[in-house]
Amino acid sequence: MSEELPLVTIGIPTYNRSKYLKEALESALNQTYPNIEIIVSDNASTDDTQEMMKQYISNPKVKYFRQKENIGIPGNWNTCLNIARGKYFLLLSDDDILEKEAIEVLVSKFQDNRVVMAYCNHVIIDGNSIIREDHPNGVWNPKSLESGNNFIIRRFKGETGCYPSSELFITDILKKYGGYPLSALGAADMAAELVFGSEGYISYDSRKLCKYRVHENNAVKNNVFMFKGMMGLYEFVEKTDKLKRYVKEMRLYNASPFYKYIRHEFIRGRINKPDILESIEYLKILKYKYRRLSLYKLKLIQKLAKFRRKIMEIKDD
Repeated sequence: MSEELPLVTIGIPTYNRSKYLKEALESALNQTYPNIEIIVSDNASTDDTQEMMKQYISNPKVKYFRQKENIGIPGNWNTCLNIARGKYFLLLSDDDILEKEAIEVLVSKFQDNRVVMAYCNHVIIDGNSIIREDHPNGVWNPKSLESGNNFIIRRFKGETGCYPSSELFITDILKKYGGYPLSALGAADMAAELVFGSEGYISYDSRKLCKYRVHENNAVKNNVFMFKGMMGLYEFVEKTDKLKRYVKEMRLYNASPFYKYIRHEFIRGRINKPDILESIEYLKILKYKYRRLSLYKLKLIQKLAKFRRKIMEIKDD
């Protein structure tokens, strides 16, 4: 029976997270959907990941690969993608958890042949796998089925969002685009979402079938890393024929909330002086790269320049 179902690849890129990797891997193995392969790509971890994976070597559903050296986040994601044999692919973060029926539910969405990506709802958990009631849980303003064009515009306007661990998509489409763009760093997952938006319809299931873990070592908490990724995402959108027309929407998405964001993070002590100055330098690049900016955007950059001057006045420890 399982051989009649399309193969699904669950890729789990990992680095120094043996503490969480076992939970993620077990959730993948416990799927009710029978025809799966699991690819674990170890980005040269220095913890006990390699030792922990020995207990799974004999499982025919699991393939373990270890990089000789760290090749970066999107590079490790691409290892999973390039090895994948499945018709469909899901990138499961090594610290996230899938509910047992997740793959079965998401695969069913592709019965509509217009669909190229399906995603589900989620909850936020902490480092101890406890649901965080203080954190907004779930996808905001989802639509059960929408055109890719509508999805992309709403994504850029901040009207919706999703996480890689909750997204199942057609493998060959992302391979056709060369996989996750390396320059997009932590925004490489959003680049993939844009690709699928340009190729067809996006389907959504309201069931909370994914647990997204928020903890102190999340890559998204590295502010400069994420902002550099957004600059790389700009370049990807500009160079991709089917996405070029969305550059205007992307400018507004990228710059509009950034001043408030970095100011808020600095006040809370979650971003230091060198990092905030580097982030502001990237906005200066943005200013010169896109000269035809709205009055609002120019005022925003002026605010950032003023904020930069205030930061410069702070004495170093």
